[in-house]
Amino acid sequence: KSVENYINTDNNKNQLVSIGNYAIISEENDKLAKQNNNNTIYLSNIKYGWGDGQHPTTRLCLEFINNNLVKGMKVLDYGTGSGILSIFATKLGASKCVGVEVDESSLQTALTNSQLNNVDKYIDI
Repeated sequence: KSVENYINTDNNKNQLVSIGNYAIISEENDKLAKQNNNNTIYLSNIKYGWGDGQHPTTRLCLEFINNNLVKGMKVLDYGTGSGILSIFATKLGASKCVGVEVDESSLQTALTNSQLNNVDKYIDI
């Protein structure tokens, strides 16, 4: 998909994204959220589909983290957006993540999502 097509579609909102042993679910997909267990990452207030794990660059980063993170590592999430990369890294065993973002609303979203996933004590936004 082109970036424009990706941004302008609502079809992405209700798809389950699976990386390793984890499922990533946006708030719009309550039915799937009820079917999953502790290996679920919940995301709230996702805008334009960015940061939900479905965009190719986000998915590539998630796969890299899944394949390369060593428990206890510290992670810098530059351009944190929804906080998905920090949340995922923490769930996989990162000891600390720092999320950097210039967009005020994204900062709040990342903080909310880290709290929603009970990893906020490991992530500095």
